[in-house]
Amino acid sequence: MNKEKFLSEEEFSSVLDSRFTRYAFMSLEDRALPDARDGLKPSQRRVLVAMNDLHLSSTSVTEKSAKICGDTSGNYHPHGEAVVYPTMYRLAQPWVMRYPLLIGQGNFGNVDGDPPAAMRYTEAKLSQMGEAMLRDLSEDVVAYESNYNEKRKEPTILPAFFPNLLANGCEGIAVGWATKMLPHNIKELAAIVKKYISNPNTRISSYLKLMPGPDFPTGGKILGQQGVLDYYTSGRGTIKVEGTYAIDKKSIVVTELPYQSSPDQLCNEIKNLVESGKIDGIVDLKNLSSKKTGINVVIQTGKGSNVPLILNGLLKHTCLRKSISVNQTVLIDGKVVPEASLPQLIKAFVDHRKEVLVNKYQAELKCSLARVHILEGLIGIVDKIDAVIELIRNSDDPEDAEKKLIFRKFVKTLEQAKAVLSITLRQLTKLEGKKLLEERDKLKKRIKWLKKVVADEKEILALIVQEQNEIIKDFGDDRKTEMVEDVEEISEEDLIKDENLTITLTGNGYIKAFPAGKTPSLEDAFVVLNTKSKDSVLFLTNTGFVYQRMAYLIPQDSRMKKGLHVSSLLDLKVDEKVVSMFLLEEKSFVLIVTKNGVIKRSESQTYETTRTNGIGGINLNKGDEVVFAGITDGKKDIFIVTKHGYLVRYSEEIVPVQGRLTKGSRALKMDYEDDVAAVFTLDPKDISDILVITENGFGKRNSNKDYKCSNNRQIRGSSIVSKTSLRKTGDVVGACLIDKNDILILTDIGIFRIGPSSIRQTTRNANGRLLVKLESGQVVTKIAQAYG
Repeated sequence: MNKEKFLSEEEFSSVLDSRFTRYAFMSLEDRALPDARDGLKPSQRRVLVAMNDLHLSSTSVTEKSAKICGDTSGNYHPHGEAVVYPTMYRLAQPWVMRYPLLIGQGNFGNVDGDPPAAMRYTEAKLSQMGEAMLRDLSEDVVAYESNYNEKRKEPTILPAFFPNLLANGCEGIAVGWATKMLPHNIKELAAIVKKYISNPNTRISSYLKLMPGPDFPTGGKILGQQGVLDYYTSGRGTIKVEGTYAIDKKSIVVTELPYQSSPDQLCNEIKNLVESGKIDGIVDLKNLSSKKTGINVVIQTGKGSNVPLILNGLLKHTCLRKSISVNQTVLIDGKVVPEASLPQLIKAFVDHRKEVLVNKYQAELKCSLARVHILEGLIGIVDKIDAVIELIRNSDDPEDAEKKLIFRKFVKTLEQAKAVLSITLRQLTKLEGKKLLEERDKLKKRIKWLKKVVADEKEILALIVQEQNEIIKDFGDDRKTEMVEDVEEISEEDLIKDENLTITLTGNGYIKAFPAGKTPSLEDAFVVLNTKSKDSVLFLTNTGFVYQRMAYLIPQDSRMKKGLHVSSLLDLKVDEKVVSMFLLEEKSFVLIVTKNGVIKRSESQTYETTRTNGIGGINLNKGDEVVFAGITDGKKDIFIVTKHGYLVRYSEEIVPVQGRLTKGSRALKMDYEDDVAAVFTLDPKDISDILVITENGFGKRNSNKDYKCSNNRQIRGSSIVSKTSLRKTGDVVGACLIDKNDILILTDIGIFRIGPSSIRQTTRNANGRLLVKLESGQVVTKIAQAYG
């Protein structure tokens, strides 16, 4: 024998290319990619078929997993039980499958990734959804092929009563291809199928309204719909998903995680972040998750910690928020279809159901016609029963009887003759004859309907619509995953509970926030704001800069008795001090007055900013600085007091409204070396008294009505402290309104607090009296109303 005749030379690279390509496609078809019709890989399909062979319905008792895996491997999937078992138990895990196809009994693992118990300990049976996948399974309905050893046949596809591929999703990777498909809500999917049947050219936007996005078994949130729209349209996209959590002052509690994330994974990532110093403020971490309570991870934060910042760090660096890429590569008609769109997948399912129903009803039609033929033969002998019996008794054998029945025209065909010979004596009664007639008539009506259905595609599509209604009724449930529209990134403000706060600022520059109703003593507070956590607080400094901070960023640590110095909260420059703290209000104005007598009024919205390093609030002249800033409603009277003892009063309406970065205009006439000492605003109808104080502790109280409202800003104003008195009392350093609250007098050493009743009212021309006795060298620097 010449062996050379059977040898040939080929380039190794070409052989490798062709053989490897063949292997790659075999791996795609046999294990990696799902079939778009039933959404299953071969291994999954074989598990379900083996369980169907074992009659493991949803109402039956469970069977040992070892038995199921053994039958699957021995009859259909010859890769060993150890390979089949992971496929089987994943079909029963409710955190993997949106609609599990199996019901597991025993330890089937958990969401943390812990493995199930050995297959000899666990048991399983089909779920109702698994049964729906196998409904109407027969060789008449779907294609069958020989198994690996050709001793039995197995289905190449399942009837798939519902769109399993889109309902449960699928993952797979093979040579050169990968797929990643997400689960969706079955009720929404049924609506999509019905919409497609009514109009195959339906726009993606219409599908998006019916099914806004994936629906994960683990819940969570989907941020935005753009990624969903992308993969609905093109078969590829990326969605951003986030867990569900609640935050308070001391902890963050996670109750749902993104799909395919686990509590253990989250806890490990948080530990790594804390150890690496990327996140500060977490003092304890507890994983309280269980099968009964579900996911429950408690992240404890320290006192004074900025919980929103901690949460943002977790969202950025852990699985609490992540992106999921979608790649809908599937098999359609035995061919790899990369990045199949939603309409393509729905079409594949609808076409499959059309074929299944046509095959099913054609098979039923064939059986029904055969049965009617038999019934007509039996009905034909009912009145001739005695003659038939006589003929059969005189026949040599059954074959002879069959021939004689046909020859004597008792029946027309061999099938009818065989049926006559097989009837029992009880069927020869008149009652049984009547039943035969009823059965035939009923079958004829059914045959008429079956012929109409198999001949008309519209009838088949109408039946598929009915199936979708049945799916909604039997299996439909509410969405588990929340859709959050148009969210790119969650801000700190979005994560904070909007609660009432009281913010205080002392004369020495210490700031602190308190929950409303829990405010401690305010005896040192020179400014008090009642606000909400999500309000913007504005700070205007002596250099004319405006800083903005959200109220919830102001510390509430009870251990910091004084609070936090405002320079630690704001990016203040050297020698920059906060002059005023206020809230922006709609349709309001920001009023600014400088030491050198410049006044400016601007619309408040021009001061809104998110810049942490501040924005300019006024264009100051060299050597000038801001001494007052506040919010007005546009109708207040302005009082300006100078250190040399002059006071002017006029309506703010005569102050022009200017832009944010303008220099302002002249507020009043002042003598050389005179400065503005105090500014306050008052409602024109207010009857409050005014208190003026000097640096040596002298004060003077008189009615605000003693000072007339001028229509001109270019005046020196009224003298409230004479030049002669100033030599004794020292320069004016402050002024404020008097009501029922005490007065705080700040000196360069400490603070005095005096009640309003102890200050006697005088006329405008009267001299003041000593309010506080100062030590040698001590001077008053500021005055304000007390708030508590």
